[in-house]
Amino acid sequence: MNVDSQSVMNFFTSLPEDAIPLNFVGKYTAGNQPLFVCPRTGIISSQRIMSAQDIVAYWSSTLFSSASPDHYSAINPFAQARLLYTLLTLANFLSTRPDAPVEPQLCDFATGQGVLLDLARKHLPTWKLSATEYTKDLAEAASLRGYKVVNEGLGLSKHSLADALGVRPDVGLLSWTLCNCIDPLSVLKQIYATMSDGGYLCVAEGSRIMVPYRKSLADMFSPLHPIDSHPFQFSRRSLDALLSVSGFRPVYANRYFDSDVLVVIAQKQPYSEREERLITDDPQNVVAFMKKWAETSEYFENDLRNWDRAHS
Repeated sequence: MNVDSQSVMNFFTSLPEDAIPLNFVGKYTAGNQPLFVCPRTGIISSQRIMSAQDIVAYWSSTLFSSASPDHYSAINPFAQARLLYTLLTLANFLSTRPDAPVEPQLCDFATGQGVLLDLARKHLPTWKLSATEYTKDLAEAASLRGYKVVNEGLGLSKHSLADALGVRPDVGLLSWTLCNCIDPLSVLKQIYATMSDGGYLCVAEGSRIMVPYRKSLADMFSPLHPIDSHPFQFSRRSLDALLSVSGFRPVYANRYFDSDVLVVIAQKQPYSEREERLITDDPQNVVAFMKKWAETSEYFENDLRNWDRAHS
C-alpha cells in the first residue's frame, strides 16, 4: 500500500486514537495488553505508555541483570548464531559495493553484552570496532575487552556520538534493538547524526510479520514483562518505511520470508532526499494475518497440551 511519509512519522511519534486494537493478543501478554495496527500504514505497536527512559532502564535493571534462563542473553547459542549470520551477511554485502570502505569502521549500536563485537573481532579482524551501550556494567565489561564503548542510551538525546566514539562510523549495526525502542525515530535520528555520509546501517530483527508463522503467539509474548518493553513488531515493509523517514535508503534485504531473521541494510542519504511516498502493509491484511495467527496458535497449543497429557 502506498502512503505518505508523514503518516509513517506520525505513527512512530504517537499511537493514533483510531488505531485498530488486536484485543485477542492480550491473553498472551502481561496485564492483558493488546497490540494496535495503524489504520493508515499497517504498522503494529503496543500502546506505548512507558517513556524511552523507562524502557532502557527496564532492560538494564531487569532483563540484562537477570540470570534466569527464561530471559534473553546474547551468550545463548541461538543468539550468537543469528548475530554471526547478521554480521557475515553485512560483510558479504559490503564486499559487493564499490563505495564500501576497505577497512570498515563499525559501530555496534546498543551492543548489550558485546557478543557481536567479539564475533567481529574473530571473523573480521581488519574491521575497526566501537559500540554504544546504556547499561554501565555491560559497557565497562566490553571496554575491558579492548573496545571503545560509549556508555549512553540511544535516542535519549539528539547529539552526535561521533566525538565520544572518536570516529564517524561508516558502518553501523543495530540488532534486535529497534523493536524494543519506544521511540525508534529518535534512535535512528541520533544514529543518522553520528554516522558518516553515505555510511551503511544494518538492522536485524525477528522475521515474524506478514511471513509464514514460525511460532505460537504464546511464545511470541511474555506474560511477565510489560508489552512496552518490546513495543514494535516489524515487517519488511514497515522497517523499510521507518528507515526511509529517518534518512536511510534501504538497499538490501535478506531472504527474510523463509528465515527467522529479517536483515535490512540501508545507506545514509541527505535527509532532504528521503522518499515522500512509501510502501507499507495494508492495515486490513495485517489485522487478518494476526487473527489467523491467533487461530493457528490455538490449534498448536491444544495439540501440544494433548501430547503432554498422553505422555505424562
